[in-house]
Amino acid sequence: MNYNTWALKDGFDLFTAAALWCEKEPYRCGSWEDTDFSEVGNCALNILEHQFIAENYPPEKMIGIRKILGEKLALGREEFLQSTGKFILSRVQLKAIALRCGVEPEFLFCSAATFKVIPEKSSSNDSSLNLRGQNRDIDKWLFEMWSENNNPGGSEFFTILKRYKNERGSPIIDHYSSGKKPGIKWRTANLEGELSKKRIQNKVGEWKNDVNP
Repeated sequence: MNYNTWALKDGFDLFTAAALWCEKEPYRCGSWEDTDFSEVGNCALNILEHQFIAENYPPEKMIGIRKILGEKLALGREEFLQSTGKFILSRVQLKAIALRCGVEPEFLFCSAATFKVIPEKSSSNDSSLNLRGQNRDIDKWLFEMWSENNNPGGSEFFTILKRYKNERGSPIIDHYSSGKKPGIKWRTANLEGELSKKRIQNKVGEWKNDVNP
């Protein structure tokens, strides 16, 4: 199984996310050495702590949960797997944690290496296309969301993007589904711009051709 491809789904239990973060294969945890399991377990605790902090979780509750999970980790695989399975994190949440930590786990950021960069075409309707390639981050994010949602058609994908408006970790800050110029407004760390629905549909067409040449 290609675990990087398999990881392109909406949610992960905490242990699976940590295993992929550490470049381990989660379904083979029964054959791992104790040192490997401990590495993944400690990574899981660290990921969860970052998530709690981001969500302004009450410190006293956060300390209590981490203590319980730490005790479960010391008891062994089965106890720890059962406990961490209750915590589900989305891929968007995990990417936000990774960016805060200054790291890029392969299973979260691998898609940039799996498709060729498609040169942008000039268009007076899309201000973001006048950035001379500097909007690479939004293109990468859109491609990842397209892959994560099972490669839908252009119109369907545009509708799906409305779910990500103002979601934590998402660059989409507005979604216009009606009017003369339906499209999205986006903002990354250093740039912001707009993409029309038509341009997004064109991107999907290009990606489909690239995936199925």
